[in-house]
Amino acid sequence: MTVTQPSDQAARERIREDLDSTLFVEAGAGTGKTSELVRRIVRLVASGRTEMQRIAAITFTEAAAAELRDRVRIELEKAAGETDSPSSEERTRCEAALAQVDAAAVETLHGFARRILAGHPLEAGLPPSFDVLDEIGASITFEERWTAFVDDLLADQSLEETLLRAFTLGLTLEHLHIVALEFHRHRDRLEDVTIDVGPLRAVDAGPLVRDLEQVCELRASCQDPDDGLYRHLEGLDMYRRRLAAAETDLVRLSIWAEGTRMKCSVGRRENWDGVTPSDVRGLLTEADQMRSDLLWQARSSLLSPLLAAIRHFILKYAEDRRRQGRLEFHDLLVQARDLLRRDALVRSAVREQFSHLLIDEFQDTDPIQTEMAVLLAAKGVDGKSPPWHEASIEAGRLFFVGDPKQSIYRFRRADIVLYQAVQERFSGETVRLTQNFRSVKPVIDWVNHIFAGLMAEETEGQATYVPIEPWWEPPETTPVTVHVLGGPSEGLVSSIRQREAAEIARIIEAAKAEGWPVGEIQGSGERVIRRAQYADIAILMPTRTTLPPIEQALEEEFGL
Repeated sequence: MTVTQPSDQAARERIREDLDSTLFVEAGAGTGKTSELVRRIVRLVASGRTEMQRIAAITFTEAAAAELRDRVRIELEKAAGETDSPSSEERTRCEAALAQVDAAAVETLHGFARRILAGHPLEAGLPPSFDVLDEIGASITFEERWTAFVDDLLADQSLEETLLRAFTLGLTLEHLHIVALEFHRHRDRLEDVTIDVGPLRAVDAGPLVRDLEQVCELRASCQDPDDGLYRHLEGLDMYRRRLAAAETDLVRLSIWAEGTRMKCSVGRRENWDGVTPSDVRGLLTEADQMRSDLLWQARSSLLSPLLAAIRHFILKYAEDRRRQGRLEFHDLLVQARDLLRRDALVRSAVREQFSHLLIDEFQDTDPIQTEMAVLLAAKGVDGKSPPWHEASIEAGRLFFVGDPKQSIYRFRRADIVLYQAVQERFSGETVRLTQNFRSVKPVIDWVNHIFAGLMAEETEGQATYVPIEPWWEPPETTPVTVHVLGGPSEGLVSSIRQREAAEIARIIEAAKAEGWPVGEIQGSGERVIRRAQYADIAILMPTRTTLPPIEQALEEEFGL
């Protein structure tokens, strides 16, 4: 170790001491953000600003919440037992906080939402005792309800013609199922959505028939009936005649959807008189575009009543879950958010119950979670609360920790644009932790070099890269380097994967044989360097597709 205190010590001190400000902390990997979060909690308690039972510390997973609770307990025990610096009042407060740790709101946001609902079930429209379905139970229940809904949908006389047309144009029940799952996943966004449903329109094939008739008549300008373009027009004229003779909308749609090829790339110029094959092909392209537009319009008009029916099904299902007290995980957030939105008395009670909200892993937070946090930190407002981006919050009630570079839950609605908006709205200055305690200088230098080039400039939805600084220097007798494997390769994918696997096996053997240095923190806090063992090495891969060749290479190299 070459330094006596972190290079970002001023930022760490501000986290621990600036307790009356709303802070937004960006902390890179390995910078000890959880430690600083714990220290802020301890300082809030020790300084007398609040009690442990009035703090809500929110993190992303239950495992992280359990670890955070344990670390808070350990630090409170240390503070309560200190006899040097803390005052007797601070020690007494920390000792009292220890009795509150187990019941404190150190949990995931879903757990916190459940806590709010359990405290105010009647106001939320829930039974006094409600259940939360696990993922498997929720999936089974949804599929049962979906099956019943499909039966009702197919039996609905008012939608019979709509469904016949839609199925004729290629829609399937599986397509509707996929839409239903997405609506279900984002059902809170459906409440403010209106889907306009109009009467089914007649299928007018006239414009397309007339355009095809005009282009097919150009066959008279061709001098060779064996010309490829001539033969193509002959076949297309048969298609036109069928379309013109169709007596019902359903038959017209089925002919549209056949996919008969209109565009053509053949035709010899010398065979045509008064018109060129290029002119004819251009007209065919226009006719093909007209058919595509007509199909798109038809499909769009058919989707509206089906989407409206699915929307009604999803909202009705959500209402049934609330009334029956059988919620899903996402329901916890939606119901808690809606309760805090509409009920000023409950909002005031929860704000009184929790004086401080500390949110870890904020880069993975979605709009509902953001709104809940702001609702609890906002200054008292009677009646319906304003939108979160218009609310004024009380200084010091909110504390955010995150790293936008580590946001990987876009599919769960985590949004870097939202992260940036919250950062700008509620914190005039970002506090950055940049001292890395996990890796040594050569690794950090390489990471900084690579990512500074990839994330050079911050834009909407994309974070800029903030370089991190190494705390540990490897001993001169044990040099550390970064080995980059692979590169551009030619050949079959299977052979490339075999070469890649062989190189991975070779580098693992080298790490063991050459005794690459591994740093370990002893119980005393001292860092020691030892030789690498196989147990120190992990192989990460994007999918299991690459696993078989790697297993084979390891077996050949080590007999594993």
